[in-house]
Amino acid sequence: MELLAPAGSISALKCAIHNGADAVYLGLGELNARSKCTDFTVDNLVQWVEYCHLYGAKVYVTVNTSVKNSELDRVKYIVSSIQKANADAVIACDLATIKAVIEESDLPLHISTQSGVHDFYSGKFYQQLGASRVVLARECYPDDIKAVKQTGLEVETFVHGALCVSSSGGCLMSSMAFGLSGNRGKCLQLCRKEYYCPEYGNKGYLLSAKDFCLIHRLSELKELGVDSLKIEGRNRRPEYSGIVTACYRQALDNNLSARELDLLIYDMQKVFYRGYTSGYDIDKRIINSQCQNHVGVPIGKIVSTEQIKGFTFAYVKSNYQIAKGDGLKILSKGKEVGGSDVTSVAQEKGLQKIPVSEGVKEGFDVNLTSCQQQLKIVLDRKKKIEVDFLLDLQGEKATLLAKTKNISVRVEGETLGEANNEFPLRAKAQISKCGNTPFEAKEVLILGNKILKISSINLLRRTALELLEKKIVADYNRSSREKTCINLPCRKAKLSGDIIEINSLDQLSVINKYDNLVFLPKSISHSYLKHQIESLREKGFDPYVKLPRFMHTKDFALVKDLFILKKVKLVAESNAIVEFARENNLSYIAGMGLNVYNEKALAFYNDADAIVISPEVGLSKDLEKYSPYVFVYGNLPLMTLLHCPHRESGKSESCSNCKQKGKSITYVDDGGRRFKIVPTTSDNGCVFTLYNQSLTEIKNTGRFNRYLSMIGVDLSCKSKNQGFVNKEVL
Repeated sequence: MELLAPAGSISALKCAIHNGADAVYLGLGELNARSKCTDFTVDNLVQWVEYCHLYGAKVYVTVNTSVKNSELDRVKYIVSSIQKANADAVIACDLATIKAVIEESDLPLHISTQSGVHDFYSGKFYQQLGASRVVLARECYPDDIKAVKQTGLEVETFVHGALCVSSSGGCLMSSMAFGLSGNRGKCLQLCRKEYYCPEYGNKGYLLSAKDFCLIHRLSELKELGVDSLKIEGRNRRPEYSGIVTACYRQALDNNLSARELDLLIYDMQKVFYRGYTSGYDIDKRIINSQCQNHVGVPIGKIVSTEQIKGFTFAYVKSNYQIAKGDGLKILSKGKEVGGSDVTSVAQEKGLQKIPVSEGVKEGFDVNLTSCQQQLKIVLDRKKKIEVDFLLDLQGEKATLLAKTKNISVRVEGETLGEANNEFPLRAKAQISKCGNTPFEAKEVLILGNKILKISSINLLRRTALELLEKKIVADYNRSSREKTCINLPCRKAKLSGDIIEINSLDQLSVINKYDNLVFLPKSISHSYLKHQIESLREKGFDPYVKLPRFMHTKDFALVKDLFILKKVKLVAESNAIVEFARENNLSYIAGMGLNVYNEKALAFYNDADAIVISPEVGLSKDLEKYSPYVFVYGNLPLMTLLHCPHRESGKSESCSNCKQKGKSITYVDDGGRRFKIVPTTSDNGCVFTLYNQSLTEIKNTGRFNRYLSMIGVDLSCKSKNQGFVNKEVL
């Protein structure tokens, strides 16, 4: 399996390469989902691709943001530049970028985790477009991985690092609150803030997910057919990339015991730790409500403190030898209350005396968040390319052959014509001195004994290694494919008039008229759906049924036969449902969960009955001529959650006998903004949608069609709702 490491900076790239990465992924200063990572640009990409290729590592370039219409030409230029730089693949999510990669380059296409690939149907959707690999959503179960592998795609899965609490690529929280889109690389991480839950009366980091750590599951992932193991962390420090890469390298290359793996985990916790989860299918509690940032590992406790010239010092009891340059955090009952960048350490009466921040008290816990010794090892580590040398001193000219694997170069130099039986030993020592080059001598053979000047030997070696470096890079052979044209679906007549979304017939009481009805089921169990569909049709309705944005492979098995038999019309919030509808000849609406941002993406859904564009685009003048639908009224869905908020609050039991099943829950942030979390239940568990409880109301839509949702709307405001919903739009 390939080990793929994050390169958020030049330093991180070097750290990853020298600590064992088979490949790195990096973003340019634009159109990448980590907008703070700006070290790499179109202008310097060639240099760093060549650096990685020299060490035999691949480079995948992320162009993984949503793309505005005004950026379509820029996307083509960036893709062209990536190809010229000889990178190994593009990681993309927007369909406009995907189209540019497939049709205008020979680069392999990897589908970003932002696309939320999580089952056979979503895998098939992208495989048919020409993708060679998909980066799976982090919420996948083993059965989901098996299902995606059935499409013939390579599978890349995250094994370590930050976990978005919202299902992959589906968060509008930052965008709707402050206009800074996570889908555009500008996420403010509002999920890491404190929230209050009035139903349970608890407060904490209720949406702050732990980090992924699957180092104990590598053999399982191999058996499932995973091709690449991905470490998250382009926004983290270079040493993070190096340390985590080194630990996973050891785990992959050696048959380690559980105890040995635990020691590697301990090393990784020193560089970043806010709790680990080993996957949604195993760990039912993925939230760390006490902590939203790095807290490190416990090393001791504060015995006492004292003030010296206005500064606070603490006496720490610890078996760990604190060193100058270490980073520490002080915690009380699991919560951070202080810290220390250790500038001095003194030993007094079996205790370690260190400077700390104000407010630190006796009895507080001390955690190590940065180990200077560990950092030095990982930052100083240098990967070397082994070279065999053959220096021939038999003829009038000296020749030096330098060879690594199947690549070799030969250079010539003048001999002095004299012979000396002791000289070959000296020449061998001199040839072996590769210094600060990427190379190290593995074997050095000397033929003959004619004498060369030491400066001539150095010149031969230096020239040979320079030529060898250039030849390794020049001979690098990346995978490529033929440019192809994506076959877009034929245009289909679109719906007209308003689309109204409900999840109970009671909500129709606030609507005097409507043109098209969407039904959001409260459960996707077979029996519930069958009953609701039959009841609605008996009452004269033929609604579109809106399925959750994220459905596991076994969830599709619940609905497939029913939907085919009943010819149910669908609202597709993911490309999995688009592919499911197409395969079974079902009518569908392209929902706003598809995050359609531009006219190129619109064309991919020509066969849809209607297309709802991303609410982040809003009333974009660029798209007005296409008359798509736009969300204009209701509580906007901001996140899809695959964990159970009831369980995280400690009040629910196991899914099989849960007393909270089907119940909503409310979170309130420190600014008083309220968010309602509504479940969709199934025989396999629940999917939760987090809604903004502030109503969206857009009255003047121009040539855009209106999509209105009554989900969560307060029916006591019936007159107001009727007034808005039934207003004629000119």
